[in-house]
Amino acid sequence: MKREDTGTMTSSADPAAEIGGPAGLPAVNVQQAAGTSAQAIQSAVDAYRQDLGDSRQEINWDGVPDNRAAPNLLPADFFNTVAPRGVVFSTHGTGFQVSANAGVAPIEFDNINPTYSRLFTTFSRQRLFTPLGSNIMEVDFFVPGSSTPATTNGFGAVFTDVDRPGTRIEYLDEHGRRLARFDVPAS
Repeated sequence: MKREDTGTMTSSADPAAEIGGPAGLPAVNVQQAAGTSAQAIQSAVDAYRQDLGDSRQEINWDGVPDNRAAPNLLPADFFNTVAPRGVVFSTHGTGFQVSANAGVAPIEFDNINPTYSRLFTTFSRQRLFTPLGSNIMEVDFFVPGSSTPATTNGFGAVFTDVDRPGTRIEYLDEHGRRLARFDVPAS
């Protein structure tokens, strides 16, 4: 199996890309790339960052402390309470995990399956993120550090080891109605 990075980043809606969402949405600017290395998708990541500007909030798994990484669970609200970025994760699975640093625990989720470090590659440094017990997760937005719901002008993700079609990002409004859905390219 090849190692790869795939990115899909969306900021501020091309109604043609919208699937089943309400009318009257602003235009979406989609930055998407697929490749076998972080360098292959870097230009899409840079364009996405430029689309959102300097006031964006970024989540970087590399900043998660070792005691919140594998084999431990990452609290679903870590990026709203401990490191306030205004997001809370949820899943029907058993929780979330960030892969460990070398020398602390097995890297790149080898604690889950000892072959994973040969399958997965990281976008930045060594850390990866995954929901456990499910391949579905939701991200809810809040005013950082609070329980006040918020909206966002953009959301992006970098995926690794997307082998087949079917992986996607769906954007929902505050009522759970689909605004848009984008497939993540397999590469």
